[in-house]
Parts: sequence; structure tokens; C-alpha cells
Amino acid sequence: MIGFEVKINDQLIEVALEDGVASVILNRIKIKKQDRDEICLDISGLNTETEDRYKWAAQDLKVGDTINILVKDVSQHSLPEIKKSDSEETKNANKVKYFHTLQKELTEKGLI
Repeated sequence: MIGFEVKINDQLIEVALEDGVASVILNRIKIKKQDRDEICLDISGLNTETEDRYKWAAQDLKVGDTINILVKDVSQHSLPEIKKSDSEETKNANKVKYFHTLQKELTEKGLI
């Protein structure tokens, strides 16, 4: 399957999913008001069939770190941390809770 070979300094991570989305995201965040100054790398994915979320890496970077990304045919991806999708019952309960929160807010503003 097509994916990524990501080398972070001397660490090698192979990323690919048979069915889903695999992402390699590099962020530079500088927000003076919040006193935030960071560089971070996130390598994650989503199995679109099961909605399970995968995390291969989430780490801060510093000046001098090197990152190489190679698009390649990956036969065996590195083992990610997996967060299982919520059950349908939990998803529905969350939707109802969100509905009531929005309903209350719109009622208080006189919009409904």
C-alpha cells in the first residue's frame, strides 16, 4: 500500500493504511499573546471504515532536527497507538447532549 517513510533524526516510522487517511503534519506555532512558541510533528491516521484513530508520532521539534519524507509502497507500517471509535450509543448520546446545549444557547439569545 502507498504510504510514507518518515525519518525524524535517527527515528524511522512507516505510515500507511489499507483503507483511510494517513497524515504527516508539521506545525510552527508562534502566538505572542499566548506565549506559545513551538514546532511539532504529528503523524496520524483515520480508518474510514471503523473510524478508529491512529497515532504514530506527536512530538516537539527543535532547531537542527531533520525530517525526511519518502512516498513509497509500505508493506508493513510501524505500530501506532490506536484509539477505538465510540460506540453508536455513545455517538448518539453525544449528539443529543450537543443538541440540548445549542438549544439552550439559542433560547437564551431569543433566537428560538
